[in-house]
Amino acid sequence: MTKKVLVADDSKTLRRRVGIVLEPTGLSLVEACDGLEALEKLALESDVAIIICDVVMPRMTGMQLVRFLRQTTAYARVPVVMLTATASKRDLDTAKAMGVNIWMMKPFTDELLVDAVTKLLAA
Repeated sequence: MTKKVLVADDSKTLRRRVGIVLEPTGLSLVEACDGLEALEKLALESDVAIIICDVVMPRMTGMQLVRFLRQTTAYARVPVVMLTATASKRDLDTAKAMGVNIWMMKPFTDELLVDAVTKLLAA
């Protein structure tokens, strides 16, 4: 069975790029434009294996999404990769404390993203 990756980012271009990078590895992509849509997609796609999200998104930020996920039994252990252009130490510390597995800066290399996702899915 193909593993699903939920990508939540307000940039359609970034979501497409993540898909182009990850789909050749056999992963299936589920897209959301913000945290609220990510929750809607999760309700429909119960078998999401990993979540990749931006920090800054409209309606519900990545941090708010992760906070909700970690408090919800069904999603508490789903690995999360934060892709972001912000680099504040406070955000990084908060993300780690909330259970974000990997913090990755934009722009990122394709190899770095594939390695991060592969590592988390193998754990």
